[in-house]
Amino acid sequence: MSGSYNVPSERIEIIRGRENVIDAALIFISNAKTEIDACLDYSRPLVWTTTISKSSADIKAKKDIRLRFLTEITAENISYCKQLTVLVDELRHLDGIKGSFYISEGEYLAPAIFHEEGKAASQMIYSNVRELVEHQQYVFDTLWNKSIPSEEKIKEIEDGIPPSYIETIHDPVQIRYRHGQSATVTEKKSLFSME
Repeated sequence: MSGSYNVPSERIEIIRGRENVIDAALIFISNAKTEIDACLDYSRPLVWTTTISKSSADIKAKKDIRLRFLTEITAENISYCKQLTVLVDELRHLDGIKGSFYISEGEYLAPAIFHEEGKAASQMIYSNVRELVEHQQYVFDTLWNKSIPSEEKIKEIEDGIPPSYIETIHDPVQIRYRHGQSATVTEKKSLFSME
């Protein structure tokens, strides 16, 4: 991989090879002008803090870039998440994140889901297609709004507090089913077709 992704034409590209993936991530960081939002699966805080953290800290020191990271904070990755809280403007927690993606004001990166734990992905999708970047920003913002501050989750883990769980069910058939009430045959068909 050579050169910068800072070109006027819109494109989608698959980047292959760990070194190329890391290079693309570093170029992505350097191209960012105002913000980087990252949605990381539970294994990625390790990679970010060991592989990319120096570059992100350097870029952040040179530019006024807002970094918002969203990940699943677990007992296994809590030390890396604590390191991330120093490197980013805001870190938040959301249960069950699968896969990772990064968005700046004009670019999008999505590393391959399957990767060796603790190592950079061997493939990644890059795009600067405006509609795709805007769509992924919407996805990120939706997840962000459902997340909780990292401080809360870290405290829960360190204090051994079981997480609270609230579920809102709007479908009357599911409500009756969950409460053990009998549903009609038509309602049962409707319920099981949704699962």
